[in-house]
Amino acid sequence: TFFKKSLVFINCVIVLFACKKEDSKAPDTKGNVGFDNRDVTSLPIKIYVDGILFSTIGNPMPVSQYCGNLTAQVVLPFDAGNHSFALVDAYGYYADGNFSVAINGCTHIPIYYSNFDKVNYGTDNGSLTIVSSILNANQISVSIDNSFIANISHAAGYFICGYNEDQYVVSQRLTPGTHTYKAVENGTGKSWSGSKVIQANTCTSISLRP
Repeated sequence: TFFKKSLVFINCVIVLFACKKEDSKAPDTKGNVGFDNRDVTSLPIKIYVDGILFSTIGNPMPVSQYCGNLTAQVVLPFDAGNHSFALVDAYGYYADGNFSVAINGCTHIPIYYSNFDKVNYGTDNGSLTIVSSILNANQISVSIDNSFIANISHAAGYFICGYNEDQYVVSQRLTPGTHTYKAVENGTGKSWSGSKVIQANTCTSISLRP
């Protein structure tokens, strides 16, 4: 009958439409990136891709995963194409660069401490660090650009440029350009002063000597 024929026709249209919809499934557009810490101990390491914080390599380090035939502590999916990245350690030093992602592939990025040679990620600021090498000195007050910053009470046998350590290391973020400093030992009036040129994303240190 006409009704039956119409019903069969409608069913055929529905089946064809369903098949067509399944065939139009979107193709894969992503690949993976594996971040593999080889020798950095200043954990955690923050992982930024295209300026966005995606993950961290913590302390202790997570169990390694596979990125192709290589291992990595963190494996993340990204759209195929070119991307920028930055890795920031616990002291604020960072390494950066670019990588490419292939569809269904895995890009392996080894992480080495020697590449962490910049400071103040996400800004154009540099840093100035002031320490004392004088044993048994009185407290030393430190000013930068005529503003008091902090006191130094002890000599620093070891320090990380750009990283503050109370009573041992004075560090300040500064815009690129020339900045003045002055340090005065309490009780004796002995002073150190001068100026330093600060460059973007670099750290400059001054050691006060007898």
